[in-house]
Amino acid sequence: MTESHSLILFLDVLEHSPLDDSEKAELKDSAEANGVSQELWARFNDRMISSLVRNRGRYSRWRSRLDSEVARYTAEYESEKSVIDRKMMDDLAAVESEEDKERLWQEYGKRIGVLQKKLLAEVRDTSQTILKDAFRVMVGGF
Repeated sequence: MTESHSLILFLDVLEHSPLDDSEKAELKDSAEANGVSQELWARFNDRMISSLVRNRGRYSRWRSRLDSEVARYTAEYESEKSVIDRKMMDDLAAVESEEDKERLWQEYGKRIGVLQKKLLAEVRDTSQTILKDAFRVMVGGF
């Protein structure tokens, strides 16, 4: 491989890497000034490993944040559902006709449906926010 091909290859790999712009600029300047050497590739690899380790830490934080938010929403859902369940049992005990019981079950189903939609919307909003945060970092170079 010629020196110019080696430089072109290195610069292309560098450009598409997740390194910060300042790291890219430093490595690019070094490649253009001194050529592409094994030492430069080693420096690039070291920086890539550091970047991936940082990214893994961020991923863990995002995952933990998402998990804790989902757990919080689920706990709120279960708490609200328990109140609806207790009321349903009390209401069912107070009526005798099958017609009234059927009406109560339909109302119960509607209340649970509303509660489930609320939970889904909260989880979706949180996960989208976290994904947007992650995407900004990814596009920005980790």
